Amino acid sequence: MECNEDGFIEENVVSISRIGRSSKSKVRGYIGEKGIGFKSVFQVATAVHIQSNSFSFSFRYGEGITRDKLGIVTPILEDELVPVEACPLTRMTLTPFQAEEAIPYASLAAQFQQDIPDNLLLFLSTLEKIEIQCQHPDQRSTTTTFRRIERDDGRMIHLVKTVQDSHHSDGTFFTEESFDRYYIKKRAISQLSLHTSRPNIDSCEVVLAFPVDEASQPLISMQSCFAFLPIRKTNFSVSCYHIRETYC
Repeated sequence: MECNEDGFIEENVVSISRIGRSSKSKVRGYIGEKGIGFKSVFQVATAVHIQSNSFSFSFRYGEGITRDKLGIVTPILEDELVPVEACPLTRMTLTPFQAEEAIPYASLAAQFQQDIPDNLLLFLSTLEKIEIQCQHPDQRSTTTTFRRIERDDGRMIHLVKTVQDSHHSDGTFFTEESFDRYYIKKRAISQLSLHTSRPNIDSCEVVLAFPVDEASQPLISMQSCFAFLPIRKTNFSVSCYHIRETYC
């Protein structure tokens, strides 16, 4: 996995190596709190190698090198760095479980192709594009691209999902694209009760996203509740008037 972000600094390395010490918990507008989200990679892998800026280190699980330490939180120095011409870039390389332990490839591919919601990027304001490439045993390759496009000074968001399915043996490919529009309404909330997970932060921003059609008319249906990422479907009711005037 590669990302064209600014890259790691020392604080990021320290944060990703700990449990319950997420650096995001001190900053408004981030979801990180317990510091265990990254460790979910060990559901499918025995090791992850991180290369970012001048850092090159790995975390390993279930191997002799880490038998006397907590391998999933103790960074192990690696020699291979990200090439200078590839920076700024963060690359994470996973070593999957052996065949007898691994989740079947078809199940993993299905999670990336079918289980990721189309509106994943709706509230992830720092991400504009996610591209997922899957290589299949029958020589097919599938590329799924999620894109987030802001319009009208952020008052409208367009979500585009493109799936390209190609077969290398005959060179044919099939492309399918979906397009969703959301009208965005934001409200700053202040004087919130303090919480230990967010020290010295007593405000937040509530954002509502209303799905609309090409004519900017509301599309009424059950929608997901987000905490940056979609959590669950909810039946919270919002009475709407004209889309360009107000929602209440």
